[in-house]
Amino acid sequence: MSLGRLAAGAVLALAAAPAVWAESCAAPVLDASMGTERSRLTEVGSSGRQLVKESGTLRTFGIGASVPCAGWLWAARFQHAAGSRDYAGQSQTGAKVLSSSDIRRNRVQLQALRPVSDALALGLQLDWTSLNRDIAGAGTVQGYPEQYRTMQAALGARYLVPDVAGMQLGFEAWLGGGPGGHVDVQLPATDAARLKLGASRWAALGLTLASAEAVPDAPGWAWQVRLDWRRDVTRAGTAQALYSNGFLVGGALQPKFSQTALGLDAALRYRF
Repeated sequence: MSLGRLAAGAVLALAAAPAVWAESCAAPVLDASMGTERSRLTEVGSSGRQLVKESGTLRTFGIGASVPCAGWLWAARFQHAAGSRDYAGQSQTGAKVLSSSDIRRNRVQLQALRPVSDALALGLQLDWTSLNRDIAGAGTVQGYPEQYRTMQAALGARYLVPDVAGMQLGFEAWLGGGPGGHVDVQLPATDAARLKLGASRWAALGLTLASAEAVPDAPGWAWQVRLDWRRDVTRAGTAQALYSNGFLVGGALQPKFSQTALGLDAALRYRF
């Protein structure tokens, strides 16, 4: 099953008819968002020397659903991001390479938040990320595609201020990590290879401004603007053998890399 279908299934499951929910559950809320994200990536070698630097702007689109149930707020969200980043790196001979990379990222997020007061909630988040990166060639240096797959978890907190000039203000903070994922890579003149990634850690901050509900928990539309910052750091993976037509030709590993994203989006929400 594809990541997009899995995300759609999770969202539709939370958005099912109210009759499906147990008596302890409230009506679900659906949302759809569009926005933009400033994205950066840096790869460094074992000595700490920078190998690659990328930066660019991605367009984002997301859908989500949430429902309060049994004293918890359960939420599922799918986000797609696409765009390009300027690429500054080097060839295997050490020559400087200036190019670009095409980025396609899908991310599924599952959250469970437990209110501890009217304003504060603590919770757990699970992420599944699929990132396709297609590095363009430059001159005599050939480009190649990469496909990253990772799973991560985090603990976090959300704080809501219900009335700020007639609007609702929210703050979020998350801190977590995950085991090593993998990247499928098709290097020039070699067979396709799967490289292991090292363990990752990440942190995220969020700020939301939303319309206040005239009648709490009543059906209807609402809007929301959200500013997000996130930083992921992934350790270097282990070396893997490279083959060409079945013959051993060398080895490769994915170096340590970090990714930073600053995103802004606007969403419409509907409570059933």
